[in-house]
Amino acid sequence: MERKSFTDIDIKDLYDNKAVLMLFGALLNHPSTLLRHDRFNLDVNDFIPRHHKIIFSAINNLVHSGVDQVDSIAIDSYLNKYPEQYEVFMNKKGLEGLEFAKEAAKGDNFTYYYNRVKKFSLLRSFLKAGIDIRFIYDPDEMNSTKKEKMQKELDEMSINEIIDLVNMKMTNVRQKFEVSADSYGQKAGHNIKNLVEELDEAPAIGMPLNGKFINSIVRGARLKKLYMRSAPTGVGKTRMSAGDAINMASNKIWSEEKSGWVDNGESLPTLFITTELEIEEIQTMFLAFVSGVNESKILDANYTDKERERVLKAASLIEKFPIWIEHLSNHNIQQVENIATKHKLQNKVDYVFFDYVHTTLKILEEISKKSRGVRLREDNVLLMFVSRLKKLANELGVFIYTATQV
Repeated sequence: MERKSFTDIDIKDLYDNKAVLMLFGALLNHPSTLLRHDRFNLDVNDFIPRHHKIIFSAINNLVHSGVDQVDSIAIDSYLNKYPEQYEVFMNKKGLEGLEFAKEAAKGDNFTYYYNRVKKFSLLRSFLKAGIDIRFIYDPDEMNSTKKEKMQKELDEMSINEIIDLVNMKMTNVRQKFEVSADSYGQKAGHNIKNLVEELDEAPAIGMPLNGKFINSIVRGARLKKLYMRSAPTGVGKTRMSAGDAINMASNKIWSEEKSGWVDNGESLPTLFITTELEIEEIQTMFLAFVSGVNESKILDANYTDKERERVLKAASLIEKFPIWIEHLSNHNIQQVENIATKHKLQNKVDYVFFDYVHTTLKILEEISKKSRGVRLREDNVLLMFVSRLKKLANELGVFIYTATQV
């Protein structure tokens, strides 16, 4: 028998009615706790049958309108105000189903049923996007042994692991067609006179960084380049990077030398990615740089009236500057690439500052999958990370500044 195309998969086969029913039962038992918990993110699109969408919407709306105890009677009363939805609910024996679900879901299995519902919702989303998901789960598999193995593997996978598997498929395809972008050559003298003329018109100099010495060495922040500082912990790598970032985006700063606000060149779209410090900690560094007021004074709110006025003026300026801060903690390399790409496309960012490269559990997992489980030394992992950043700088045509800890 010829295997069907993945486009012929019925999305209703990617839906677990029992898991949904148990999920509803858990929501009835603990509605406020579960629907307001950051770990759980349910959406009406996680459900297919209309009566399931109606039930979820009713529970969700009741909870967010302040009702702490939600039961079948409360849902019946709520839906009674909407005749069309109420008719669908009653025709599907909604009351009986909810009462059974609430009684059956008194155990502590909410997380399992939640994950199962979200996994199928994710698979349906991939299918709608034109991605063949049968290598993860094939609802048309006829072999009972294979089907059972597939179910077991789906249960053991996390949602992020499913996403990573799809990303890996896409990455493998992408790599097959990127050879020409990574490898190219020519005769040394080819087009060399044109290069001289181009440099006459536009010398290879980037926007200035903080410090005359660094600018002399690296010739400013040049697009398609990756610069990296190395220093021990506590030296101030993040602080220097934050200063360079806000300097790119600032067209006006306080000058202690001139005792006034001065022009600071063009205001350039900039992204700062922090991995350890919170966004607020980066913001106070930005305030200190622009206002010329020592950060410790800002943190202690211990400054003169004139210094406070400068800080408030700096805050107003920063609100207008084209600079964004992203916080990543347990990140992988793909996440860094995704965030930089998003800001390049959405905000026209040309200057990216990544706090500093270090290993995380997600990075080690990502590299382990790519190396098929081969263990790599930490320095090799970091080298791969930096290589990916350099490649990203070329692909996006951006300047990237980062650091390493020694």
